[in-house]
Amino acid sequence: MFRPRNAALLVTFLSLASSAAADSDLIVAGRDSDSVFRFNQVTGAAVGTQPFASGGGLDQAVGVRYGPDGNLYVASQGTGEVKRYNAVTGAFIDNFITAHSGGLGGPADIRFHNGLLYVADFFAGSVYRYNAATGAFVDSLGLGGLAAQPTGLKFDSAGNLYVSSFANNRVVKYDPTQPPASQYSVFASGNGLNGPAGLTFGPDNNLYVVDLLGFDVRKFDGTTGAFIGSGPGQDQPFAVTGDQSFPSGILFTPGGEMLVTSLAFSSVLKFDSSSGAAQGTFASDPAMMLPSFMVLSPIPGDANADDIVDVSDIQLIAAHYLTSGPTGNLNGDNLVDISDIQVVAAHYLQTSYAGGGSGIATVPEPSTIALVAACLASLAGAGLVRRWRRP
Repeated sequence: MFRPRNAALLVTFLSLASSAAADSDLIVAGRDSDSVFRFNQVTGAAVGTQPFASGGGLDQAVGVRYGPDGNLYVASQGTGEVKRYNAVTGAFIDNFITAHSGGLGGPADIRFHNGLLYVADFFAGSVYRYNAATGAFVDSLGLGGLAAQPTGLKFDSAGNLYVSSFANNRVVKYDPTQPPASQYSVFASGNGLNGPAGLTFGPDNNLYVVDLLGFDVRKFDGTTGAFIGSGPGQDQPFAVTGDQSFPSGILFTPGGEMLVTSLAFSSVLKFDSSSGAAQGTFASDPAMMLPSFMVLSPIPGDANADDIVDVSDIQLIAAHYLTSGPTGNLNGDNLVDISDIQVVAAHYLQTSYAGGGSGIATVPEPSTIALVAACLASLAGAGLVRRWRRP
């Protein structure tokens, strides 16, 4: 049991109130424009001067993600780098992952998870891992030889990684809790998959996979990987993006839409998230030139940028408690303190589908007391609260 140094800490937690997810922008990487574009998440209208971010040698922008420091990270496939940009101004900051670090060839999708940046290498057939704070190379996942041209990445709530394998039409699952020989398996395949690219879990917890060469989106059971077909024969895709549309990225928004990028149409298409019915073009700019992956602005409280607000965010804040700088600082006051933990608690268990769209996780939300206990345990681990001892 723990006793805070300041009783106000416990009072603060007991008084926390929930809040709704804030509106945000839609960020889209334009592969052949070597740029990143910004649109309003609700209306699809362009925001500010386009493109939003470019320069710094960006060549073939593919994966795009917000990092734990609040900046924007973009996979530069043509140079074998991951570049970092200011999330407010779009100004180039640096090459976070330098050219071909660790053997990186052609980065595609990127994801932050548990202190690491995961990068799918379309050319090497592997997923590379880097330190999320420094960009230093850590190791690579060979995916058991099951993947060819890995493209899209997505974690589930249990920490399993799903990788779309473009060249052999499957989704490979990586389970880090299993022995090395059993960590990799084919989670979904067949049933019309043809060039799988972006993938994400939807509000119904099923896995949605974009078929770049099939011009559609296919749905698979999020637990078993079984195909969930549509239509009278239950053998049709969930959504059809249009002939020669070459869809690529996918995410779900808080407003209930499924968004899919179209390489050929230089646009983002909108679909009903329940029925898969096409709802027209959501955002478009001819200058995007092959829009690939996309992301919405971070969920408030997602300190480690892993697409869910949970105890790991409290742990990150505890590790940087009372320091200045972007990591762990959620309210913009340049000090990591109790107010940042308040942001986590106010948005606890909100999740983001494919790094965009805020929703509520389907796991039961803990009681206030359980949340307090988790916070105090994290702060104690950082030496910020004292253990209570019986006299």
